[in-house]
Amino acid sequence: MISENIKKYRLEKGLTQAQLAEKLFVTAQAVSRWENGEVEPSVDTITKMSKLFDVSTDQLLGVEVKEESVSLEENDESKDDMPVLGVCELCKKPIFGKNDLIYDKYTTTHRSGRTTNHVSHTRTICSSCKNKLIEEEKAKEKAKYESLKQKAKVRRIWTFVIGVVLLGLMITCIVLGIINSNNMYFVGAIGCVFAFTLESCLIFDNNIVLEILASVIKWGFVKFPGIIFSLSFDGIVFLILTKILFFVLGIVLVLGSVALAIALSALVSLFVYPFALINNINHPEKI
Repeated sequence: MISENIKKYRLEKGLTQAQLAEKLFVTAQAVSRWENGEVEPSVDTITKMSKLFDVSTDQLLGVEVKEESVSLEENDESKDDMPVLGVCELCKKPIFGKNDLIYDKYTTTHRSGRTTNHVSHTRTICSSCKNKLIEEEKAKEKAKYESLKQKAKVRRIWTFVIGVVLLGLMITCIVLGIINSNNMYFVGAIGCVFAFTLESCLIFDNNIVLEILASVIKWGFVKFPGIIFSLSFDGIVFLILTKILFFVLGIVLVLGSVALAIALSALVSLFVYPFALINNINHPEKI
């Protein structure tokens, strides 16, 4: 079984679960679940492991390819004389060879309202169907990657389009600053640079800038304490005025937190942008 083979080849390479997880860009818990047979790795991960272990995917899956059909044709025996070990649940053909019998694990998803349940199943299939499933999974993974790659490209194009607009504004500010000898225009030009890196990091959505922006903005949403007042004209006036004061103060705090969030995010984005751009190009799946 693949779970046993992962552990076997990992130990042969002298790797711990954590070391293997690091090479495959997954968690050590994921490797542990693979080896315990709780879940199976994706087709892409199986391919990466086979290259890492210097074995074929069939060896890793536990599928031993032998020329049984040829030997049967050369001998007088036929498959009719061999015991049927099972019936493939996919192609409905009988399975004769032991090496052709595979117990395939798969998961189905059931949704009931807001609850999502994942149920694991095991089915009996032949090696031919298993290979077809692997190829189909590879095709799906490739299509998914290409889709993510295209989305990442679109995000990159949008950052450059906005960047061209900001570049025009920056050049305009510099020219006006030189003509009018006003330093404020140069401050505006620098602001265009921060605006470019900030909007790019937010559009890429593969970095911490958006998280910083949202976290700091939350600081402005303060819950004010309750108001104790007497049930009289003066007490009601006091209540209304205090409510108005709290409302105005709340708006000021929100606006202040938004301004602070933008300033901090813009400063951080100046350093994060190069890494966000590289990740967008090399790792589109992280968007």
